[in-house]
Parts: sequence; C-alpha cells; structure tokens
Amino acid sequence: MMTMQSSSCVIAALLVAASLGCSAPTAAADRALIMTISNYPQNPLPGASLDDANFRQILTRMGIGTDRIRSLKDKALTAQGIRAALEQLVVDTQNGDRVFVHFSGHGTSQAVGDSCQQSLVGHDLELVPSGTLAEALQRLRDKASKVMVVVDACHSGGIVETAGTRGGPSAQTSQRKLRPRYLATRLSCDKPVNVLEQAVVKEAGATRSGPMTKNYLFLAAARHDEVAFDEEGRGGMATTSLLDCLRTSIPDTDRSGGVSLRELVQCAQAKIDANFVNDPQLLPQHLTLAGNADLPLAPPAQTTIPASTKADPVATLTDLQHGADGRWQVDISATPAEARIGQDAFALTVTSNQRGYLYLIYVGSDRKEFLQLFPSPQEANLIEANQPFRIPGEFAAQGPAGTNHLLALVAASPRDFGKVLGSGSAAATLANAAAIQDISCANRNLKRRDCLPGEAAATGNSRNLKRIAPADGQADSYGAARIELIER
Repeated sequence: MMTMQSSSCVIAALLVAASLGCSAPTAAADRALIMTISNYPQNPLPGASLDDANFRQILTRMGIGTDRIRSLKDKALTAQGIRAALEQLVVDTQNGDRVFVHFSGHGTSQAVGDSCQQSLVGHDLELVPSGTLAEALQRLRDKASKVMVVVDACHSGGIVETAGTRGGPSAQTSQRKLRPRYLATRLSCDKPVNVLEQAVVKEAGATRSGPMTKNYLFLAAARHDEVAFDEEGRGGMATTSLLDCLRTSIPDTDRSGGVSLRELVQCAQAKIDANFVNDPQLLPQHLTLAGNADLPLAPPAQTTIPASTKADPVATLTDLQHGADGRWQVDISATPAEARIGQDAFALTVTSNQRGYLYLIYVGSDRKEFLQLFPSPQEANLIEANQPFRIPGEFAAQGPAGTNHLLALVAASPRDFGKVLGSGSAAATLANAAAIQDISCANRNLKRRDCLPGEAAATGNSRNLKRIAPADGQADSYGAARIELIER
C-alpha cells in the first residue's frame, strides 16, 4: 500500500470561478445505419426482413439513442445504394458521435488475382467489396468516438457446395427453416480468406488522433469458412442471439461491474451452439470479433449475483481503459518503476494530448478497495494538452510486496467520483464497480448518464480557477492509461 508523502512544492488554494451562467456541456449523439436485404431476386432471405426491428431492439436494450436511425431495405440497397448510405453516414457523423452499422443480407467471396475478396451482395446482386466498408471506418475514426459494425452475412467460399444442402429450407434434420446467408458467384473462391477483417485491421494504423482499434468494433456472423444462418420467422441467427442475451442476463464473467462486447458475444455464441446440439447434420456458426472487443457496453441489466459480491477491481480499471475515446491519448509514468518497501517512493507524471480533468484511481495488490489518489478536494486537476503534469507529492512504498494498479483518467468535463469513493476510498464490490463505470462514462447510455455534470456539479469539487467548456459532443469523452506499480 502506498501512502502520500509531504511535497516540497506548495499548491496555492485557487478560487473556483462562478460559471453557473454557462450552458450545460453537450453529449455525443448516437447514429445508426441499418441495412437489410430480404427480397433478393434469387435466394431470398425471409429472416432478414425482421432484422431491422431486431437491431433496433438491440440498440434500445443497450441504452443507445434511436432518434438518429437511418433504415434502408431491399431495392434501396443496390451496390451503389450501399455505397451511398455509407458515404452519407460519414458526412452526417459529428465530433464524438457513436456510430452503429448493421448489415443483414447475403455475402460472398470472389477471386481477385491470387487471393479472395469478400463482399456484401446488393439487392441488384452486384458486389460491395470489403475495402469499401474499411474505407468508411477509416474516414469515421477521427470523428466518431466509437464505431460498431455488425455484419450478419456469410463470407465463406470453401463450403459453398455443401451450403446448398446444409441449412436449406428442405433440410430434414431440423424443424427450423434455416438458409445460408451466402450467395455463390462464378468467381467464388475455393480457399476463403477473411479479407474484410484483414482490411479493417490493416487500416487501423495510427492517425493524428491515435490508433483506430480502440474506437471500432467489428462483429461478423461467422468465421471465414462457415455459413451464417438465416432463420425464417426470427431473423439472422447472429442478430437474434445477441438480442436474446440482452433480453435476459449476460454474465459479468470478469466481475468488473460491467458487461463488455466480448461477454455479450460469449453469451450469444452459447445460444447459437445450443441450437445445434441435437442436430447431426448442421454445425453452428461462430461469431467473430475484431477491434476493441473489451469495450464496456453497460452494467448487467439482470444479474443473479448480489451487488455486495466482491468485484475484481483490476478488471474494472481495464473496463475504464477500454471505454476511453481512442482519439484521446494519455500517458502515465512512475519513477522508479519498482520501489523498495520502506525505502522508496513513487513520483507520478501524466501527459494528455487534450486538455481535461485528471483523476487517479488506485487498486492495491490486495484488490480490496478502490482509492482515489488524486485530486483531493483542495487540489486543482485541470491539466493542459501535451504538457507533462507532475502529481504533487510522492507516494511511499509501505507494502505489502506485490503489484498495484493505477489508472489515469483525463475527462472533458468533471467527474464526481466522490459519489462512490466518499472521502477517497470504497470497497471493491460489484455495486461500487458499476457505479464507478457509470460516473466515468465508460458505458454511457440513455438511462445512466451520471458522468454528465448538471448545474449542481458545474463548479466541480476540485479547486480549479476556471472550468473549460467541452467541445460539442465531448462532454462524456475521456482518455485513460494504466500502469503497474511494483513494491518489493
């Protein structure tokens, strides 16, 4: 456990400027593009017509705003229509928006040179190459705080010959009417390659705002060599399985106090697998994730675990880190990297590429509680962009030996962690872990917006000379970094 040592530097008590007259900061908007193609000229997909409503329910149950949804169906989604819809989404997206894209329809894979190129199939049976979607993601990454893409289609090529008999409407091994979401072309590949995922990852290099991988999630309905199933009367099996999980209970497997996309997908995959347990002919599809799979989505809507149950506070810090805006880069360093118990003390420095309010959340090696190391009620915590900020004082290593964890969070608007941490600390329970995530805005949704300060919190509880006005759409934005502090 570390304790604060006296510092040679003196911090002047700064008066908080009156700012009650300023308008409340604005949060980012949620935008969604839902594309469903059911009535193909050949090989129609009856279930796809239901996926518009299914995905709307998914958004609603995740607490995502639904007032900016653009929904396109069938004839509006020729190959050119799909391209135009993606282009319009890029144009409409504003700074800090969260963007959700869902495609439900056929996919295919075709030979391009010596490799295979995966594509979405438009209503006119013309193809939209994977690179088109990757390009849209690339153009969104400097604007959107998060981008989530769900493709409920099949991009396999190696199993096209069996797809006609495995999952077709005449299949006798199941009472369900299943159809493969794959459309063969004369140039179909015999050796499929997951080009779409590769294209997205390839485009995820550093930009002026940082790595794209923290800001996007890509969820494919099946692996590159599998069929994705369409179920008549329900919808795409991937989409309906996600919705079924959101309607019930999603296990918080890491006890972080929140549910991540990975945990949602694990739940959905279990439901998919259950559909095929007694089916000797059909094999289940497997959901595939790329990007920030550990992004926290929301606290568990329903849980059988009491809120007083012990959380894993390190997992909570991990959720906070994954919930940060990938465009916001934060760095924290400690000197020394390892400290001798009873002899050394840690000096901490934080640098952020954006101006904001700094908070340090600490979890000791015993993982029993959350502790706010900085700021105290008497300390100013507004730091400037690209200027290293030395945390006042040093933190003595007093044992026990082990690895401590420290998260630096820099937010566009003040966060009131005092609601949970009180005078500075709180037990590591699931209830406290979930509340800390709410306050940080790691999983902001329409019903849980404690991270957005109201008039009462306008002055904050830290001693800043003045408050900054966040840019439109960034009131809930933050950056985060985590380090380990080792005591020996």
